[in-house]
Amino acid sequence: MWRTNKLFASQEVPVQWRPLVKVGPNRWLGISKSESWVICGDTELDAAYLTDDKMGSAFLTCLELSFHEFQKRILEAMEQLDPPAIPRPEFPLSEMILAGLATRSDYWVDLALDWLEEAHSSKRLDKPAIKKELSRMLTARKRVRQKTRHRAARIRRQL
Repeated sequence: MWRTNKLFASQEVPVQWRPLVKVGPNRWLGISKSESWVICGDTELDAAYLTDDKMGSAFLTCLELSFHEFQKRILEAMEQLDPPAIPRPEFPLSEMILAGLATRSDYWVDLALDWLEEAHSSKRLDKPAIKKELSRMLTARKRVRQKTRHRAARIRRQL
């Protein structure tokens, strides 16, 4: 069943979308009729595209599921969709991990590293971009916990 919400950033633009996976209280990850990933809440003015820089942090709640559990839920939800009526865009795995690594929160960085460890062999990973972000994080962000920095350095070497 399609729902309609309005974009948070521009409250005049309606987004028709289909919920797939609950990713937080009153938050759903879904796909729009325009074949984009969206996250929407229960209110009419609460929608954002994954590519919307201002609302990218809303998608970070996806990282709270393990990568494998998240993939499983997405696949199960997609299997229940009516094939001719619903687009099936590929989930932007690298962008999700990069968004978590770019935050100033050890919590989100650790969850992004969890996903990276689980998905390290995926052909969909943009390994050069992730290595670059890990290097930036290690050199520019000294406030990251030492344990997290060591883990990030180890993962960067393994990529």
